[in-house]
Amino acid sequence: MSARQYSSTVAVKTLGTAMDASVATMVLNNTTSVPLAYPFTMVIDPDTAYEEIVTVTAAPTGYSYPVTRGEDGTTATSHLAGSSVKHMVTARDLQEAQTHIYASTGVHGMVALDGDIVGTAKTQELTNKTLGNTNNIKAGSTLTNNGTISGGTINPTTLQQGGVQAVTTTGTQTLTNKTLGATVTGTTAAVDDNTTLVATTAYVVGQGYAKIASPSLTGTPLAPTAAFGTNTTQIATTAFVQAATTLSVIAAKTAVYTVASGDEGDLIELNGTFTVSIPTDATFNFTIGTQINLLNISTGVITIAAVTPGTTTVSGTPGLKLRAQWSMATLIKRAANVWVVVGDLTA
Repeated sequence: MSARQYSSTVAVKTLGTAMDASVATMVLNNTTSVPLAYPFTMVIDPDTAYEEIVTVTAAPTGYSYPVTRGEDGTTATSHLAGSSVKHMVTARDLQEAQTHIYASTGVHGMVALDGDIVGTAKTQELTNKTLGNTNNIKAGSTLTNNGTISGGTINPTTLQQGGVQAVTTTGTQTLTNKTLGATVTGTTAAVDDNTTLVATTAYVVGQGYAKIASPSLTGTPLAPTAAFGTNTTQIATTAFVQAATTLSVIAAKTAVYTVASGDEGDLIELNGTFTVSIPTDATFNFTIGTQINLLNISTGVITIAAVTPGTTTVSGTPGLKLRAQWSMATLIKRAANVWVVVGDLTA
């Protein structure tokens, strides 16, 4: 509510028209010396049984003022035209001053200790405040991370100008939403430490891990073994090399046989008279460059042919038969569905 206004020069007025108990306007005979700001108090029929205190709330229209009726313990009632009207001090003016003097809360339109006035009895949140010399911060306060001062203990030397908590060189502190600078140092953990400690560069180097670029390996490094026939930049383990350079002897075949996956690089012994066939790429697509070795261990005749001659081409000179017992030949895939046979052959 706005403060009430007063004037020391307002002469006694009279009502220009009669008023009943329900009207919300008061018509005066003149407005001379009446306060020009609002609200202010007027008393109709003072010192009579019909006395009524009203509050003038806004500027008049002509001599007609809008009013709030029956104020300060009085009752709205009817008044005759010509009734006396005075600008007076009433009980509320005196009571409000006394209430203010003896109030412990809610003075000057502010809610003490609940937010408008900074106090010491309750937790308060300060918004848009700049703290000056932090040495003036009362001991017994703690500045939390959201700017709220609450009960606790504070050492003013731990605050920077503006009330921001400083990072100290002693004790443990929790940092939130901080960006570390270019060079941050810390304590290096022991080798093989497995905790949430920050790993320094010294810790990482101390683990003895090989660098990604041009590593210098010691001891017995291990690696996965690639599949036979792999032709990439993958590391070749000793197992891969052994498989690629050592012939595995397959138990002797004694009847028609079609070479299959797993025969690559092996020595297949043959015992009898039958045909060794090479499948189409659609059946099994051997890697180009695959070699399969055949050895005739009997006096029988071994013939080499394609399973599907119209699709797979098999060539050899002078023919595609192993010449005699202990004759050996190698099947070499040189292109898609194209094989050549080299060795001790006959037509």
